Amino acid sequence: MKTIYKEYLKRKEKLIISAIDILEEGGIQALTTKELAKREGITEPAIYKQFDSKRDIMMAILERFAIFDEQIESTIKEQKIESKKAVIYFAETYACYYQSYPQLATVLISYDFFKYEKTTCEKMQNIMKRRYELIKRLIDQGQEKGEIPNDIASEDLSEIILGIIWSAVFKWKMEDYSFSLKEAVMKRLEWVLHKL
Repeated sequence: MKTIYKEYLKRKEKLIISAIDILEEGGIQALTTKELAKREGITEPAIYKQFDSKRDIMMAILERFAIFDEQIESTIKEQKIESKKAVIYFAETYACYYQSYPQLATVLISYDFFKYEKTTCEKMQNIMKRRYELIKRLIDQGQEKGEIPNDIASEDLSEIILGIIWSAVFKWKMEDYSFSLKEAVMKRLEWVLHKL
């Protein structure tokens, strides 16, 4: 029974990875069960053993996208990273993550992907809200402890930091990954933090 379970997870994970690749190459319109089956060398009914619908595939992609958030938040808590350093860690870790898995950047910047239908839209909104709340909480804590100046509202600074990451990822993707995403994000973030 354990072997069957492992094979199930392997097949499901492979389908998610292939679905992300399809999104990267052709957008939401290209993500069909027919194309996914073709890529994986299986039948469409085999896909429906793993997912009930295209929406379920998209939700699985978003779940994969969100897991990394939980890991970052957990690391910050477990290692008790100081607020300002935690903000830097957050930005640097995301930059490295997207740089090592460029296809996932498509999920971040594809408007039509998460607007496809209500549940995927809500899931993406919740992911982005959670990221914002984490950054804001870190900034609030840093401002309370005097690590981060409080002459700028934590709401505004949170949006600036997330904007730095998003705009760098967008430019990096549009320029066909031709520069170091990590260097671009960290350079901009350091400039903002230095100005505080």
